[in-house]
Amino acid sequence: MSHYQVASTTLRETIDDEMVLLNLDSGEYFGLDANGRRFFEVLCEHSTIDDSVACLQSEYDVDSERLARDFRELVNELLEHGLLERSK
Repeated sequence: MSHYQVASTTLRETIDDEMVLLNLDSGEYFGLDANGRRFFEVLCEHSTIDDSVACLQSEYDVDSERLARDFRELVNELLEHGLLERSK
């Protein structure tokens, strides 16, 4: 099971319900809406996709498979942009 953490080169700032992430190496900004922000916060707390999805399941009225798929898509996108990294 993979564990994830915020990359050391990522700055984050919450503005109202949204979050802005900045990759200091590339200078690239990445915005998260309220749902994306919540996903990101839960992943930071739980570090694995499975644990994060289990936590979020009680918060969202959506099929667990869809929630897991959406969560994995966000994690993959954040990895591609260098905002998250796999940890041990």
